[in-house]
Amino acid sequence: MATKPNLILYVDIVSPFAYLAYYVIRVSPLSTAENIICIIYLEHSVVVSFQLSPILPDRLLCPSVLVCSQRDTQHSPVFAQCSVDYVPVFLGGIIKAVGTTPPINIKNKGPYTAHERRRWAQLFDIPVKEGLPPGFPANTISARQPVYPVKTMFPAKLTDTLDLLFETYFVNHKAVHERTHLQLILSEVLGKENAEAIMQKSTSDEVKKELTAQTQDVISKGSFGLPWYIGMPLRATSVLRHSTEDAATNSGGKTDHFWGFDNIGLVADHLGLDRLEASSAGVRGWRAML
Repeated sequence: MATKPNLILYVDIVSPFAYLAYYVIRVSPLSTAENIICIIYLEHSVVVSFQLSPILPDRLLCPSVLVCSQRDTQHSPVFAQCSVDYVPVFLGGIIKAVGTTPPINIKNKGPYTAHERRRWAQLFDIPVKEGLPPGFPANTISARQPVYPVKTMFPAKLTDTLDLLFETYFVNHKAVHERTHLQLILSEVLGKENAEAIMQKSTSDEVKKELTAQTQDVISKGSFGLPWYIGMPLRATSVLRHSTEDAATNSGGKTDHFWGFDNIGLVADHLGLDRLEASSAGVRGWRAML
């Protein structure tokens, strides 16, 4: 039985505000015990005893692997208090279906949202490069498609993959949808052989149909843009499709849904998450939401 509140974050690589939300919400795929060992080693250079081998995975008994495991820690500890599922969708499909106009194409709103994006990034200590990637908004469907097979075939590597996809696009301003960059990202996370398998799988009819279905699913729940936060009752087990009543679910089983990075504080409040005050990363951002 689930013991934590549940949250689902719908994301698309092309969305700047989905990146901001992902960065704050992103939690570790490691267990609490594994994270403690990583933190002890990384902060104090403690050599992990091989006597721990009966309870820890082999990958955490090698100091060199421990150093690499820094990527496995959460950016903010707030959302480590709940279970999080990341679902890739097609933002362009959502916008077209509901008939809205992208903010960048609306007079005055485009420059304002750029200013707001910089402001939130600074308050929450989120790495971003000034301006937007060249050619924004690019057709990043080729970068989105591998996320689903990574999630199903290598679920422990999902956050690592999303980390590098978002970082490549919004921090390094590289064309993440181009095959060269995409192949490098997947190879770094999964290894060359697995990356090639994912690349091949990502263009299959199965993946295309699933991404379309997930996009239609979130539209049916009221989404008109990203980031969109939605979840499932504590009793549910499916992470791909949920009933229309399901939304961010707190410890009492009450559901709700939210849109926009500026509502991330409402998400945390609804889920009953401790914001950890001054000890929390991005404390200025949390205070700004009061």
